[in-house]
Amino acid sequence: MDSLLYKLYSGEYDITVKQDEKLRKQLFTELNKVQRMFGDEFMERLMELGDERDDRQSFRCFQEGFSLGVRLMLEAFTPASATE
Repeated sequence: MDSLLYKLYSGEYDITVKQDEKLRKQLFTELNKVQRMFGDEFMERLMELGDERDDRQSFRCFQEGFSLGVRLMLEAFTPASATE
């Protein structure tokens, strides 16, 4: 079955981003080097920009969730014979 409801039911629908612990540690090691080289003010600005990017990404995830909800409602009100 390819229906969205079935994908949700069976756990096949997953938009969760998986964190890579090794990559995260490498990133923080490099960020510490950057902070030592360029100073706290530069790092603060860099973190502000990262936060702004994260906010936009969070909103995009919210939009995707809203779209998912609308698609679920459309599928829920579509006769079963039309989706098979």
